[in-house]
Amino acid sequence: MIRVNNGLLWEVQIVQVQSNQPANQLECVMGHPIRSVRILMSFLAFAVALLLAGEAFSANLGNRDRGLAFAQQNCASCHAVMPKQHLSPLKAATPFQTISEVGGMTAIALRVLFQTPHKTMPNLILADEDKDDVIAYILSLRPQQ
Repeated sequence: MIRVNNGLLWEVQIVQVQSNQPANQLECVMGHPIRSVRILMSFLAFAVALLLAGEAFSANLGNRDRGLAFAQQNCASCHAVMPKQHLSPLKAATPFQTISEVGGMTAIALRVLFQTPHKTMPNLILADEDKDDVIAYILSLRPQQ
């Protein structure tokens, strides 16, 4: 039996259904149980594709050259912002190159990082465009594979 509430999958159970008897209301509406599973799988595949596309789209929003210029003007007094620069002026400030090399670093992760308070970092309020530009710059520092 598949329980769905407002289009969201709640639970999947395998139950024995007698012939010519639908397992639940969803099956009554959709017909054959295999069709229900196909529709559900199509929906899940579409949702995953949207998430992946959103990540790819958000990674391309910013301009890395503007991000570098912004970082040099606003971040370089504490952080090492240049490529291959691994020592920051402020010892506690992580170099941008190091941030870019963290496994699984994404535009979404960097956006969360910008919105998370840090003890040693001033509470900067950046415009979304500036955030996107700096994120694009940091991600451009990743080693090419």
